[in-house]
Amino acid sequence: MIKAKNLIVMVLVLGLFNITFADKRPKPKSMKELTDPKSPSYVPFPYPKKRGEIIADLKYYADKYCNDNPDKWIGEVPATEIILKKLLEPKPIYTIGKIIKVKNRTAKLSHDYSWLIYIMDKDGDIAMHVAMDAYGLFTEGAAVREEDIEMVLQAKDRKKMERFRKYLNDRDIKNILSESIDCTIDYREIKKMERLAYFSPLGDFLFPLWEIKMSDGTIYYYSITREMVYAIEKKIHWKKDKNGYRANRLSLVPHMDFLPDSINDELIVLKKIPRKTKK
Repeated sequence: MIKAKNLIVMVLVLGLFNITFADKRPKPKSMKELTDPKSPSYVPFPYPKKRGEIIADLKYYADKYCNDNPDKWIGEVPATEIILKKLLEPKPIYTIGKIIKVKNRTAKLSHDYSWLIYIMDKDGDIAMHVAMDAYGLFTEGAAVREEDIEMVLQAKDRKKMERFRKYLNDRDIKNILSESIDCTIDYREIKKMERLAYFSPLGDFLFPLWEIKMSDGTIYYYSITREMVYAIEKKIHWKKDKNGYRANRLSLVPHMDFLPDSINDELIVLKKIPRKTKK
């Protein structure tokens, strides 16, 4: 489990390591693993698609594996444990909010998508981000309650975490993009908007990127972790060598504004488009 006070560090560090990925996705787990109650990979609804199925799999995880008993922990109980266990109460103070399908752009995982689940507090703000894989298995979570943010010492880090409590919809992203390129965008100019996850500090499974494909073929990205719009500058070949290793990413790109796409064996180098001052 990820404690809220470690959230900023986690977001910044992801993607710095030179991880070697397989060219092909790993073989998926068998249905026997997913349907056997004795298996650690058991879920009530393998490959959930409907909202009720996703919620049932999450609550199974909370009931089976989470523990908010202070006597079971050395130090304080992680906020993630508290939030997930409270979902099981008859009148929970937390509720399940939006559930977003996220496109997976790393070959390390078996499937090309995962689920992002927002858990909301009584004021309608996001209290926790939860990532669930295609099987229906919990993979990671990050709590962003007000009390968790207050524990962070640096004011700049608290400000970063505050933005993770607000749900942004497609309209919000359209407006941010309009303010960044200094041009009002009409919905007819947008072909498609998706959520993408990489092993990257710009956008991972808990805080995925928005990919905005325009009708003219232009592609923009918005990173909530950086609060920044990006355009594609270039793409760099990033195939494994004969020993099965890829070149160190920072030896090919001298900055962190890139996306490591192990599906297409390329590094997508980005350029920032700072948001203009609102009029």
